[in-house]
Amino acid sequence: ILSHLLEKRGHEINITRDIIRAAVRNDSKGVEITSLLLKHYRNQITPEIVLAAIENGADVVKLLLDERGDEIKLSADLILTAATDGQSIDESALSFLLDPLRGQVHITEDFIVAIASKEGCHEHLMKMLLEVCEDEVEITAELFDAVENNPWHKNKVMMLLLDRFRTKSQIPAKFMETVVNRFDGTIVRKFIQIYGDALEVDTKIVKAAVQNRFHGWDVAAVLWEEYGDEIEITEDIMEAILDNQYCGEDMMRAILAERPHKIRINEKVVRMAASLRPGMLALLLDQYGDEVYLTDDLIDSCFSATDIQTIMRKRKGNKFQVTEHVLIQAAQQGSDGRTSRDGHLLLQLLLEWRLEEVRHGLTEDVVRAAASNGENGVRFITLLIDKCEDVLVITERVLQAAATNHRHGDRVMAILLERYGDSIHITESVVEAAVKNSFRGHKVMELLFAARGDRIPIPEQVLAHASTNHFAFRVIQILLDKGGDHVQITEEAVSVTFQDTWGGTEILELFLERYADSVPLTEKIISLAAGNEQCGDKIMSLLLK
Repeated sequence: ILSHLLEKRGHEINITRDIIRAAVRNDSKGVEITSLLLKHYRNQITPEIVLAAIENGADVVKLLLDERGDEIKLSADLILTAATDGQSIDESALSFLLDPLRGQVHITEDFIVAIASKEGCHEHLMKMLLEVCEDEVEITAELFDAVENNPWHKNKVMMLLLDRFRTKSQIPAKFMETVVNRFDGTIVRKFIQIYGDALEVDTKIVKAAVQNRFHGWDVAAVLWEEYGDEIEITEDIMEAILDNQYCGEDMMRAILAERPHKIRINEKVVRMAASLRPGMLALLLDQYGDEVYLTDDLIDSCFSATDIQTIMRKRKGNKFQVTEHVLIQAAQQGSDGRTSRDGHLLLQLLLEWRLEEVRHGLTEDVVRAAASNGENGVRFITLLIDKCEDVLVITERVLQAAATNHRHGDRVMAILLERYGDSIHITESVVEAAVKNSFRGHKVMELLFAARGDRIPIPEQVLAHASTNHFAFRVIQILLDKGGDHVQITEEAVSVTFQDTWGGTEILELFLERYADSVPLTEKIISLAAGNEQCGDKIMSLLLK
């Protein structure tokens, strides 16, 4: 296409620097298009064009050198800019430029420090730059800090530096704290191999290691392997492990498996395990049994049904208080994706072993938690009705919770309607909750209309609420089919629909078919339609028919 345009109307087309830069940046057709355009480009090759070529790759760089090599200027600042732009620099592209233009570029130790922190600086680029560096480079505090802040390549860049300068640099022992906190286990092991004689691993170092978000388990394993019994696991270290949301559980499992004698079990540690990390208290109970002292207050602070369940399984004689908090944790079990280890659920155990306390402790919030549980809601509501029907109160908020259940809202609602019949009042708030449910809202509304027909109260803004649903078309179709004249079209509903980037066209067709000239079309609404990036053109076409 471009070739044809240039051939037929080339005299009308002004090839600018921006056009050349866009061609150079084209990943798939950069060489072909740039080669074609350079024949019509009369201006200089700018640093911005060279930068785009470096980011693209060696083939485009080679083309520029072959066609306009005498115009190309390369500097250390240009290389630094390329590394700062976020893409990894193609080292072969840079090599093509450095070979003929070596005299233009001055790579100093300060430059190495400056580029080491950039996200585009990988180990291959660093190796190339070190080979042409005019200064003798050492791992100084400044270089160390720079590599530490490299977001993508810090481990491989640091490994390169440690391998290259292991005999030249004397890194202060204080750097060890940063190494264990910011790098992976491979770097920590290399660091210890080189500087081990000068290092002391104290509590501060170990705490920094277990706080390492992504490599804590790996790094801690290296420290325990290298220093073994020298490491004391204090309360501060335990708290740091429990507080590490990425690999704290793995570290705890490793310690319990390999060094259980190193952990001092006291009330503070147990309380931290119960409150900070779901599943941790269960691990301690499995390992230490009766050494773990449990109080009602501690059990009531557990944010894990699994932990409470473990307490019940191991301590059948432990008559802890069944509080609202315990029941809510039980009713929420499974909603976070965690499954019970033995297939039994806490609420089931409580109903079997502590039924009277459960019956006395049932509150609206407990029933709401059960009704909204996407994984176990059907099972839990059925259990509560079977065991506690005479004390179970189905409130408006419970019905709202059922209507919002994203996996089984229709099934939970069906159970409630079947068991409680006309004693259940479907309010506008319940309908609003149902139409906002992206995954099961249409099924809930089908159920409600089938059960109550025209007795279903329709909120004035029901279409606006439904339009916020990711699958709005299905819900709105049901509302229009079943709701009759009770469903009103409002400006807010049309506004929300016109901002729907995927289903706006289909919903508008429903509105136009049902309401025709009654669909409000204000200047604001037309502007929203015109600004819809995905289907604005189709919406405008429908409006202009």
